[in-house]
Amino acid sequence: MIKLKLKNNFRGLINRGKNMSKNKEKIVAKNVEFKTELATQSQQVTQVDEIMLGNNTTSHNQIRLTVMMLNTIKAGVVKLEYKEKNKTTGIETNVKFSQLNTIENKHIRGFIGEYKKWLGVETDKAWQSTTEQGKERNRILKVSFWVCLPMIKTNALTTHDGEQFTGSKNSEIFVDGKFAKKWSDKNPKNLPVVSMKFADLKRSSQNYYKGDSDLSSNETASKDNSFQSLMKKSAIAIKDSKEKIVLGENHPNDLNAVKNVFNASKNYIEEFNNVQASLKKIA
Repeated sequence: MIKLKLKNNFRGLINRGKNMSKNKEKIVAKNVEFKTELATQSQQVTQVDEIMLGNNTTSHNQIRLTVMMLNTIKAGVVKLEYKEKNKTTGIETNVKFSQLNTIENKHIRGFIGEYKKWLGVETDKAWQSTTEQGKERNRILKVSFWVCLPMIKTNALTTHDGEQFTGSKNSEIFVDGKFAKKWSDKNPKNLPVVSMKFADLKRSSQNYYKGDSDLSSNETASKDNSFQSLMKKSAIAIKDSKEKIVLGENHPNDLNAVKNVFNASKNYIEEFNNVQASLKKIA
C-alpha cells in the first residue's frame, strides 16, 4: 500500500514537472513574441530633449525617436494629414500623406504641426520656432520625418527574432531586405532582413526620394547635405594626398591648405560645444 502510494506520488511529481516544462515553454514563447510598444507623448518629448542637449548626431538617440514616431503613425495614433488654407481664396483643403506623390517642406511642416499637437507642445514656447531651442527641436522632428515617410510608404520597418532594435545601445533597426537592397548598399547578400544605423536609413530614404519610386522631392532636406558632402570630399582628399608626401609629389602649399581645414574644423567644434553647453544651461 505504501509502495503504491509512493509510486503514485512519484508519477504525480513527474507529471507536474512535465506540465511546468510545458508552461515554461509557453512563457518563453510569449516573451519573445514581438509586439509594438508605443512610446508615450512624454517619452517622445524627452527623447527630443536628449537629442537636443546631447550630440544630436548620435545614432541610437535619433533612430530611437524615428522608430517611436514610425510606430505611432503606423498604429494610427497620429494621422499624417492637416488643413492647408489658400492665402488668396481663404479656402481650406485637407492634405493627406496617402494622396501625395511629391513631398515639399510645407508638407513636412504641416505633419510636424499635427504631431506637435499630439505631443501636447504646440503652444509651448520652448517648442516655437521663435526661440533657438524651439528651432532645434523642430529641426530634430523634421530630420526624423524626412526619414519616416519612405518607410511608411514601403512598410519597410520589420523585426528579426521578435526584436526591432539591435546593435550597441540599440543603434540599429531591422529593415526589410528588399528595401535595403534597392535603396542602399546594405544588403549585398540578398538577406530577407538587414540592420541599419540612422545614417544608413537616412541615406536610403534620400535615394528613395530621388529614385524611381512613388514618392519624390526636390527639397534640399531630402538630399545629401551639401556641407556634409564637402566635408567628406575634404577628408578623402587629405587621406589620398598622404601617399604623395612619401613620393614627394605633394604641392608646397598642400600643408597650408590642410592647416586651414584643421583650424576651421577646430573652431567649428569649439563653437558647437559652446552652443550645446549654453542650451543645457537654459534647460
